[in-house]
Amino acid sequence: IFINEFYKIIWQPRCNLIIKWERTKGIKKQDLRKKIPAHQHITYERTLTQQIEGDTYDLKGRKILKHSEQWSIALGKTRQYIDQLIREGNRVIWKLLWEDIGEFYIGDGRAQEQSIGWGTGSEF
Repeated sequence: IFINEFYKIIWQPRCNLIIKWERTKGIKKQDLRKKIPAHQHITYERTLTQQIEGDTYDLKGRKILKHSEQWSIALGKTRQYIDQLIREGNRVIWKLLWEDIGEFYIGDGRAQEQSIGWGTGSEF
């Protein structure tokens, strides 16, 4: 079900936008199938580097990260973002719930009314 929804919500609209853009630029399907001529290929320049204590740096002194280091940083930032979203999202949800209801009911089915003061959200 995820794949179907991903296709409908994200992939298909993106494809439609690309197709419209290609039409405005006069790009046809057969143009997309052609091999790019050699003079139109993007040439990549080799970056001069230096090795210092097992790490690689460019000539401006910036560390060039290995593939695994790049993934580690990306995953760390993703985890941090998701954790923040969960914390902040839960706080927002509880705050909205509190503003809507104003009170919580706890008990054994007879639902005693309990009024609870709203704090900063850090107690959750």
